[in-house]
Amino acid sequence: NAHMERAVAWLDAKNQYAGIEFATQTYYSTQNFSGQFPAVDSTSGYFHGLYDLTPYYYVAYGGVQVQIGAKVSMGLDTNTRVAVAPMVKLEVGLLENQLNLYAKVDGGFENNSIASLVKENYFVSPLVHLKYSRTKYRVRAGFKGHVFSYLDYHIYAETAAFEDMPMFVTDTTARFDNSFAVIYDGGQKLGAGAELLFKTDRWDVNLYAHYNSFTMDTATRAWQKPEFSYQLKVSYEVLENLKVTGLLLGQSKMYALYQVEKTVDAWMDFNLMLDYHLSKNLGVFLNINNIFSNEYQLWYGYPVQGFGVMGGLHFAF
Repeated sequence: NAHMERAVAWLDAKNQYAGIEFATQTYYSTQNFSGQFPAVDSTSGYFHGLYDLTPYYYVAYGGVQVQIGAKVSMGLDTNTRVAVAPMVKLEVGLLENQLNLYAKVDGGFENNSIASLVKENYFVSPLVHLKYSRTKYRVRAGFKGHVFSYLDYHIYAETAAFEDMPMFVTDTTARFDNSFAVIYDGGQKLGAGAELLFKTDRWDVNLYAHYNSFTMDTATRAWQKPEFSYQLKVSYEVLENLKVTGLLLGQSKMYALYQVEKTVDAWMDFNLMLDYHLSKNLGVFLNINNIFSNEYQLWYGYPVQGFGVMGGLHFAF
């Protein structure tokens, strides 16, 4: 990645710059699995690169910041595709920057790879068709800031139009129907989110909640994508060397495709972690997982383990 910026004097404002950013992401994927079913034995690979060029103009006046630009994206594999997306951002600082209102418009290509798909779903088939995803546009507006020194917040709403979003469906060509194929579809998304961080000398609280509603072009559903997900993590230093952490997370129901439409039920999980430092470099821990003992499914056909306990030592050099 590269970035270049220089001061300009196009308007009557002290802080203004013109710049350009260049970003590249290149993969060479090989799929050679002669031991799989169905067998694939090919020494050929798949080159897919993504190159983004974003010229922009930035100006700040008082508590107002404006950035205007455009992202030119080129996806290069066996074919070449080019897309242009707006890159516009407006931010207004209020209350001595304790409250910032913002709106932005962006978009562009995403270079899907085997690594990125596996990061999202560990059980994806090793034989997948890779395509670029494209966000035609995304419009987001929200506000963020802090209250004194111990509370940060960020709340937003957004809408987007996209092409070729990857979705996971049960791979019925696999020997035991126990992996996921990837299909792609376009559509529109309406979303919202909230993030709160509270921190004092002893307390550390993180709350994340996200809502996404999809309208697909051809697919019946946005397969295996929940509308609502959340996470609440609370840590408290009981003693100087003893920290207790509770983690609550969950999501709404989602829909899966396995021959016909299936339902993956909503779930909630609660975990408790204790960490005791014997010295600066040595400590012991105890994790109590899935206290509700719900054997819910992360993906269709893949339930998690029930109640479990794990403990051990940790040390640092």
